[in-house]
Amino acid sequence: MQKEIRLLKWVTSWMFNNVNYKPPELPSLFTAVSAGEKAVDAGTYGESTQTFVLERGQVVEVIVQNNHMLNHPVHLHGHNFQITHRSGGGINDTHVAQNPLRRDTIVVNGLGALKFRFRADNPGVWIFHCHMEWHAHSGLVATFVEAPMELQKNHSSVIQLPTGSDRICVDAAGQSFEVGQPSSKEEQCASQGADQSNLTPIAA
Repeated sequence: MQKEIRLLKWVTSWMFNNVNYKPPELPSLFTAVSAGEKAVDAGTYGESTQTFVLERGQVVEVIVQNNHMLNHPVHLHGHNFQITHRSGGGINDTHVAQNPLRRDTIVVNGLGALKFRFRADNPGVWIFHCHMEWHAHSGLVATFVEAPMELQKNHSSVIQLPTGSDRICVDAAGQSFEVGQPSSKEEQCASQGADQSNLTPIAA
């Protein structure tokens, strides 16, 4: 499977494939484990999440074409990828080394191109983004949802999302807390009777 991602700048927003990432009201991980068969449809996660749904074991090739003059250090959570092409110009088919360089972060040159591959062998929701924080914050993010049906199957024994955590994420995504409401995630979980030991992040 080949995925092509074009990196663009529009005024003060950065985009992959003309889509400016905006966090969904319900985090993509929660959607992946709760949407049933709809979890395999990228549209379920919302257009602004720039979601690609991957099957387990699939070899994924990502092409990033940088249409801007700035360099961008791009980072993929959940995987080390093999770099098969990197240039200061357009993408082309080049000889792939016997043992390609493996990284989880690589710079895409200004007006350049990057091609990398990874095997989808780590079910989860993984973010691909520019490592320049303000670029990511302004929209230079894409989402890989990997093996969502397997994720659902293992959900109860592996993930164990804390009770009330979906409400915390919605509140943290832009809703102001009411006066008297706990201000931290730990305090909110405690107030809702959630097990705080389950607060360790499990995905990007």
